[in-house]
Amino acid sequence: MTNVGVVLSARSPFEWDLVDDLYEAADGAGYRLVLGLYGPRRSRHRVTAELAESCSAVIVVGPDRADRLDAVSGPLVIIGERIPDLDAVTVGTDEWLGGELATQHLIDLGHTTIAHLDGGENSGAAERLRGYHDAMAAAGLREHVRVFDGDYSERSGARVADEIIDGDDAPTAVFAANDRSAIGLVTELRRRGVRVPEDISVVGYDDSEPAALAHIALTSVRQDTAGLASAAMSAVGSL
Repeated sequence: MTNVGVVLSARSPFEWDLVDDLYEAADGAGYRLVLGLYGPRRSRHRVTAELAESCSAVIVVGPDRADRLDAVSGPLVIIGERIPDLDAVTVGTDEWLGGELATQHLIDLGHTTIAHLDGGENSGAAERLRGYHDAMAAAGLREHVRVFDGDYSERSGARVADEIIDGDDAPTAVFAANDRSAIGLVTELRRRGVRVPEDISVVGYDDSEPAALAHIALTSVRQDTAGLASAAMSAVGSL
């Protein structure tokens, strides 16, 4: 049986949701998955290079240019944002459309002062931000654009909650670039007595399993993990 490596974060609920679908797609294609987890002490580049030594192909979830995957020998499939000059097949979501839909949903609810909790340099964040900007501009709300710095983590969401509560001119709605940061935002807002969604509406991105928990009940843009997994396995078969 052919081994296919998968490089993912141990901390991302969305990526673990994706793994379930990757296993199903791999079973259907006759592949055996070998997982490699990256983190603060094991870079994405290192894990990818190690799997490339023993696998026929490696699927890397959510890499960015700083990972220097161009130095890895062996076939690669990227799930996420296309990396310029990298010799790899890329499959992904229309992140701009997702950001536009999330923002438009809040506009349709009647909000005008809508902020965005950014995802920093993480995969997909720039296009989600662009979708937010374009939706705000199309609705004539350019003067209400407000972007908080984030990094896809719960910690950044909690920090932004403090900034909103302690600052002036709080937005009535926030589109967070992913569910983890949205959950951190919602948890801290509620801890400090702000009602969600009564006082501030929050929309996330990924529709990961934790977002659906009863005490969170987060509205979120769903990514088609089954479709991404199937496309990634088809890409492996074409290499």
